[in-house]
Amino acid sequence: MEFAISSSISFSVFLFGFLLLSFFTAFPSKAQLIPREEVEALQAISDKITNVNWKVTPTSCIKGDGFNNIFTSPPGVTRNVTCNCTFQNGTVCHVTNILLKSQNVAGEIPSEFGNLTHLTELDLYLNYLNGTIPTSFRHIPLVTVSLVGNRISGSIPTELGEIATLRDLVFEDNQFGGPLPHSLGNLSNLRRIRLSANNFTGTIPETYGNLKNMIDFSIDGSTLSGKIPSFIGNWTTILYMDMEGTGMEGPIPSTISLLTNLKELRISDLKGTTTMVFPNLKNLKSLERLILRNCLITGPIPMYIGEMTNLRTLDLSFNMLSGSIPDSFQNLNLINHMFLTNNSLSGAISEWMLQKYNTDLSYNNFTVASTSNCQSLQVNLASSLSSSVRNATFCLKKGLTCPGKPQYYSLFINSGGPKMEFEGNEYEEDLNQNGIAYFYIKDDKWAYSSTGTYIYNDKANYVASLQTNKFSMNVNGSEYYQTARLSPQSLKYYGLCMMKGGYKVKLHFAEIMFSDDQTFNSLGTRIFDVSIQGFKYLRDFNIAKEAGGAGKGITKVFDVDVNDTTLEIHLYWAGKGTTAIPTRGVYGPLISAITVTPNFKVPSQGFFVNDQRKEKGFSAAAIVGIVVGLCVFLILVLLIIILPKNGFLGGKDPQDIDLKGLDRKTCMFTLKEIKAATNNFNADNKIGEGGFGPVFKGILPDGRIIAVKKLSAKSRQGNREFLNEVGMIFALHHPCLVKLYGCCVEGDQLLLVYEFMDNNSLARALFGPEEFQLKLEWPTRHKICVGIARGLVYLHEESIFKIVHRDIKSTNVLLDKDLNPKISDFGLAKLYEEESTHISTRISGTRGYMAPEYAMHGYLTKKADVYSFGIVTLEILSGKTNTTQKSEEECFYLRDWAHQLKDGNHLMDLVDPKLGEDFNREEIMTVIDVALQCTENSPALRPTMTKVLSILEGKPAIQEVVSDDESEIILDDDLKLTKKQES
Repeated sequence: MEFAISSSISFSVFLFGFLLLSFFTAFPSKAQLIPREEVEALQAISDKITNVNWKVTPTSCIKGDGFNNIFTSPPGVTRNVTCNCTFQNGTVCHVTNILLKSQNVAGEIPSEFGNLTHLTELDLYLNYLNGTIPTSFRHIPLVTVSLVGNRISGSIPTELGEIATLRDLVFEDNQFGGPLPHSLGNLSNLRRIRLSANNFTGTIPETYGNLKNMIDFSIDGSTLSGKIPSFIGNWTTILYMDMEGTGMEGPIPSTISLLTNLKELRISDLKGTTTMVFPNLKNLKSLERLILRNCLITGPIPMYIGEMTNLRTLDLSFNMLSGSIPDSFQNLNLINHMFLTNNSLSGAISEWMLQKYNTDLSYNNFTVASTSNCQSLQVNLASSLSSSVRNATFCLKKGLTCPGKPQYYSLFINSGGPKMEFEGNEYEEDLNQNGIAYFYIKDDKWAYSSTGTYIYNDKANYVASLQTNKFSMNVNGSEYYQTARLSPQSLKYYGLCMMKGGYKVKLHFAEIMFSDDQTFNSLGTRIFDVSIQGFKYLRDFNIAKEAGGAGKGITKVFDVDVNDTTLEIHLYWAGKGTTAIPTRGVYGPLISAITVTPNFKVPSQGFFVNDQRKEKGFSAAAIVGIVVGLCVFLILVLLIIILPKNGFLGGKDPQDIDLKGLDRKTCMFTLKEIKAATNNFNADNKIGEGGFGPVFKGILPDGRIIAVKKLSAKSRQGNREFLNEVGMIFALHHPCLVKLYGCCVEGDQLLLVYEFMDNNSLARALFGPEEFQLKLEWPTRHKICVGIARGLVYLHEESIFKIVHRDIKSTNVLLDKDLNPKISDFGLAKLYEEESTHISTRISGTRGYMAPEYAMHGYLTKKADVYSFGIVTLEILSGKTNTTQKSEEECFYLRDWAHQLKDGNHLMDLVDPKLGEDFNREEIMTVIDVALQCTENSPALRPTMTKVLSILEGKPAIQEVVSDDESEIILDDDLKLTKKQES
């Protein structure tokens, strides 16, 4: 019995000890648990955004369960939650680091992040997050926050300026906007601000000058304003400064010389008209990348640049640099890329320059080259020599002018792809892989010139195809959308040895480098500019946005002229858009194919003077004379013989009008079609009243919106205007001239069919009825001035026929949906012979806009249009109409008032009060000065429109050349030619 009791007690003690040991083993005295509030916050974060899927428990930190941490290849694909379990003697854990990188996490950033009171690092790199940053972030002791590559919008909260611990703020490649918060300047520990590829506006706050621990500042690709601030000189510890495509103005402040630790300096595409000499960088010996592209820098390249022996990349392209390349550049032994293209560098291209790897010297003004090749090893020499250099290969000389007889009138290129056929046209292959500093020419028929290296990815490709694209995507449209040629900076295509005349240029684009799904791979924005023949047709062009998404083809069509045998198509990256989505090095121009066809009837071979005839004495001038003479003769026959027979100049009843002189293709519309489009000229569709009849809005069956100008056929003047306008506009093609779709002549109806302008006329926008007036900010007004100037330069100098418009006024400047101006109403326009000093003609036009010499004496030159342009510019500046009748005795003349203000030194009183203070004072004073020059009483004191355009665009002043040839051709209204010699 005693044994049994003793055994029972011993067993009980053993069992109690075992259970006690098991309890302490399962639940140690230092439990290391996450506080309940933090568990709830973490779980709420997971529940509110996708692809996180946490199952958070109090023990998730010590057991690793619930967070699903992974580290995978390639680098950067990470999901990791890190804890610190040393709190309260090791009994409490707090989450300190959250990394969700390349996880395609979607949704709005949860405010519950603000409850993670020990979080020091938050990295949400490359996801699909949207919405705004919660103001609750102010409660987090963040040291590093990275939101690169998402869809986050709105302003950066001012409250972030309360996070005193913050050192690294990285918000690149998002959709942030609004001004930069001043409060960030209070963060003395802040060392990295990377805000590239967003939509920030305003200026860089002065408070940022307090950030004296800054090592990395990046603001590329925003839409800032103002000058680069001089307080950057306070950032003496900075290593990297990136300001490409910001919209800011120069000059680069002199304080930049204090930043002696800089390894990388990138500034490009400064706005404004202020030029500068090369900034003082002499003490910046540590520079490895120096990019000062398109910064309006003039003068020579300093010798000391060659002493920066750490340089790997040097880009000084698209400036106005002159002089020779310093011999000290021979010492740049580590240089991998050197871009000096599009400057005015001169002197000799020495042999040592041709040995530099990946160097671009194209589009300069050198006088001697030690090679006859336009691409020498890895050096691009296209158009690098002055046009005056003799005995040089034609592609080395400026302009790439054809060395022989122009023979081509079409061009079909499958950019980045193989030879193919589409719609009966054979597209030539374009498979060359080179692009860093490369010129490729194909059979002296076409060529491309590519410049630039991708930021932080020297190995990125210069051609692309769907086969090499990692995304599974079907592209709509032609086979040529399957491939593309790319460039990180500048890509020029050339049509060589092309016949003179008008061409239709079709540029085909499809975005094939981004995905078309809802992942971070779809968030890239490719933005670039497109110019043809030196005119910028597309600014900030975004393929995917225009086409409605990635993988969708889009074609842009332009009518251009070729006058000097060479067609130039230029695609240029101005520092905007993303640069790191889906990977580093996906940005810059992309084009799928090029189609160029003639707008003229291709003449038979016998039409042209052949080589044998040229040897017998037909010079180029003689050929031009023959063609011009033939044109004048045909006009005379048309006006003197054909038109009288058809009642236009008297002799036939207007009811029987038959314009046999007009091409049937021109008058492509029937009266029935136009009546259907305008609802039988319904009064509700009337949108204006021209000098010779009303204008109606209409819609064609194909969806095109049109404006129909209805001319009276009862007057001789109306008939003449009709014929003049049809003839003039169909011969002219320019984006700043209104497009004429066609006409209609039936019975007594004379109808012109134009493209519809959504915003009506400039006059209505400025001083029409209040309900129709538009709020035109200064940048828009400046754009309108520039556009009108471009149109007049084309009429006066660049079109096949040199034309004086005679009726430039604000009602004849129409505005499209983007407020781009287009000159209209060519009924009074006059052909202007190149050799003429003036035209004597019956006075026609609008009082108040007419130049005094024309209004009083009928003395007409191109300077009459210059005067009218000056009056319109004054209206744009002031928001006032040119002439206002105050009373029977008193009349207000805008020009007189402007010149009075000039005399009294009160020119700023001219500026429209509606602009407030939100304008560039220097720019507006430039425009005022231009307007005053244009409205001088003497035509000799007025500039040409070419000079006006150069001033408005901020280009170097053009030296005016005044001819002393006193011979003139006088044309009266019957176009009878007489030769007169002034004594």
